[in-house]
Amino acid sequence: MEKVCAELAGIFSVRRDEVALLRVQGRMLHFVYPPELQAAGAIPISSSAVAARTASTRKPEMFNSFVKVKHSSVFETVKLGSEESRSEPEARVIQKLMSAPVVDEHRKVLGVVQISRKGATLAAAGPDFTAGDLRDLEAAGRRVGSLGVLAAASEAPKPAAPKPEERRAFPRWPVQLSMQYGRAPDFTLGVASDISEGGMGFAGDRHYEVGDEIEVKFFLDLPGSKWFHTKALVRRVERGEIGVEFVGLPPSERARLAESLRAYAARRKAEPVAKTAGG
Repeated sequence: MEKVCAELAGIFSVRRDEVALLRVQGRMLHFVYPPELQAAGAIPISSSAVAARTASTRKPEMFNSFVKVKHSSVFETVKLGSEESRSEPEARVIQKLMSAPVVDEHRKVLGVVQISRKGATLAAAGPDFTAGDLRDLEAAGRRVGSLGVLAAASEAPKPAAPKPEERRAFPRWPVQLSMQYGRAPDFTLGVASDISEGGMGFAGDRHYEVGDEIEVKFFLDLPGSKWFHTKALVRRVERGEIGVEFVGLPPSERARLAESLRAYAARRKAEPVAKTAGG
């Protein structure tokens, strides 16, 4: 996998951390490369993400002003491990992007390959991609599909599921608060039973499946508090309750939520709960 992506970086004259390879697994897209993104979450194929659209339509796309394209930047916040990335820790965002399907000989979509150019500005990211570049990437997607690297990755043994106490990244607090969930502009009222910096559990009349991407809005009853509104990935559905992981909170909002939860718990003398939903 490392060798394949290094070759792609050479072909398109980009850095290795400007190559991304995702594998279709069920109704989700999972990062295979860069390795740092493998644990960063997954992309529902039903979502509006560029990679999801590539997988669902089988059509390549090119954006030479990607910052103007509505997209989730949650994966861009993950620090990548290359020396090149570490030398410019804050300056490099995706400015230009190409996306193409990885298909086998029967045109079955196995995944998505993306090539980007990153930089502090559009000019600093380098030259625009061309129609010829996009054709080359589409051909590369077929070539990667024929190599079987994504199939091999999908057949690799799965690691043992972590114990609940190992999965729990944040303390989860018991609450009883009204919230809203759904997909804009159609939201449903729900009642949250527990919440953390990473996710929440709630119940409501509308049902979603594990892997669905939705939005949640909630408000903690504190002086001067403001609404939180974020994208969330459904991680658990059981006994009428939905557990979600927050996937769209920028660092500043996550810090605000952490501070608000500590204040909320202190006012109510609450103790963390044991169960987990998404964080």
